[in-house]
Amino acid sequence: MVLLAAVLLATGMALPGGSASAATDARAPCRAWSSQLQPPPTIRVYRTRGPDAGTVQKVNFRRYVAVVMAAEWPASMPRETLRAGALAVKQYAWYYSVFYRGWLAPDGRCFHVMDTSIDQVYWPELRVPGRRHFEAIDASWRLSLQKPGPTGPSRLILTSYRQGLRVACGTDRDGRKLFQLSSRACGAAGLTARQILRTYYGAPLEFIDTRPHDILADGAWRGDAAILSGVAGRPRTDWRLYAATASGFRRPVKGTLRLDPELILDRGTADVTGDGMSDLVLLVRVGQRERQLIVLVASGSGYRAPRLWARWREQNAADARRLLLADFSGDGPADAGVLRGVAGSAGHRQAKLLVMPALSNRFGTQQSWWRGGFDPRFNMAHAADVTGDGRADLVVSQDRGEQGLRLWVMASRVAGGGLVSPRLWLERRGWAADSTRLIATDENRDGRTDLFAIRPRGRAGISVLALRAQPGGWFRVVPRWASPSGLALPFGRVQAAPLHVDGDGRGDLAIFRRLAGGGTALFWLRTTAGGMQPGRSLEEGALPWQRVHAY
Repeated sequence: MVLLAAVLLATGMALPGGSASAATDARAPCRAWSSQLQPPPTIRVYRTRGPDAGTVQKVNFRRYVAVVMAAEWPASMPRETLRAGALAVKQYAWYYSVFYRGWLAPDGRCFHVMDTSIDQVYWPELRVPGRRHFEAIDASWRLSLQKPGPTGPSRLILTSYRQGLRVACGTDRDGRKLFQLSSRACGAAGLTARQILRTYYGAPLEFIDTRPHDILADGAWRGDAAILSGVAGRPRTDWRLYAATASGFRRPVKGTLRLDPELILDRGTADVTGDGMSDLVLLVRVGQRERQLIVLVASGSGYRAPRLWARWREQNAADARRLLLADFSGDGPADAGVLRGVAGSAGHRQAKLLVMPALSNRFGTQQSWWRGGFDPRFNMAHAADVTGDGRADLVVSQDRGEQGLRLWVMASRVAGGGLVSPRLWLERRGWAADSTRLIATDENRDGRTDLFAIRPRGRAGISVLALRAQPGGWFRVVPRWASPSGLALPFGRVQAAPLHVDGDGRGDLAIFRRLAGGGTALFWLRTTAGGMQPGRSLEEGALPWQRVHAY
């Protein structure tokens, strides 16, 4: 701080705490951005070099981050190290856009950062970002890091970084800075960007992903609810997208597929293209043995025309029962996992997970990811990053009759490429598969995917519990919401899907219920620090409940 003050005085700049009212007004443009969930559109940079030396430039924020990346993070670094660096670069500048230091240039104009290593090296006249820099920025743009305050809510942290020493991964960590040279070793060892950031910035660290389930671009990165509906035997399947608002849902955007809904074996939504919006993926049966993956890419106003992304033939017509969409490889876009039944020892059925990596406009070759003793006909499976390493794990719920329900986790390998042996994370007596619905989402935004468990509450209600993934390898059960007595929500007449209502990084729920007349209504449950709050109900009386399939 002594060095910084000396530099500012030498250049004739005003230090924070000036008394003139004119200076207060001059600082107003630098106090305009307050969001800790979305980065600013622009940043004000004081130039000390180049043709614009001595001036304050208002720079497009994404462009600023790219130029700094080109100056400070070599493109030759491992991909995951570069992604961790991109987040650190972005959030450092973002932090000082929110928490303005009161700096003024000699001409009285305010600025957030200087273009030197006092802050970040911004030299657009000489430093040109490359393809790998932009890829790293795109992969981390919707993510931010927060930590709980000592007495208040979580807040954006200052992501300082330095060159550091050429030592082993994490050896020089201090909990406050990302060190470039040793983090290179982390990336070379196969760690993901999330693992690298956890290593250097320490716990408790919250990863805020502000754009899951965003299909309809609204500028606020709110998630959207979605359903398929149709009549078996007819070559038509309708989709409806409900944009979330601050109070409920808007009337739906609608579209149609020329496809018999009976041929859809499973469906899901995830960002398979890497553009930040959730796409629709359908597992479709063609004849008895052929299987296809049909993708409808989100356009921001609906879906684009369906495209064939993968096809294969099954040996058994009953195979390929479950579609699992998640980032198994840890490269960003969601991959397609297909859980199929295979013959095991002594005639017992087993499950085999095949993963097809997302490759921009198609899914790649099937890779054997895991095989184990769970029959997919009787055990539900979910793809979820419960370990928080940036790669999807497999969660299987096993119904043991009178002994209750067990949740097993097959975690991703340390360097990826498959899953390790099953480990028991939860056992609940009194629970059963047919009275427990599980929804995967990050409920407490700690970067580990949790599960919502929806359970019956009496004859006409439901309760929602969070199964929070813990670092030690278990689920902590936390009650979050119970339907009030005046709202009829029989368990058998309710569907649920993951949602993010307000872009705060906490996982929410979209609830669909059957109306007394046979129609459909929906509302959201927004997660807060203290529980869940319901939004206003939207009624679709002409939409038959029995045809609704939420995703």
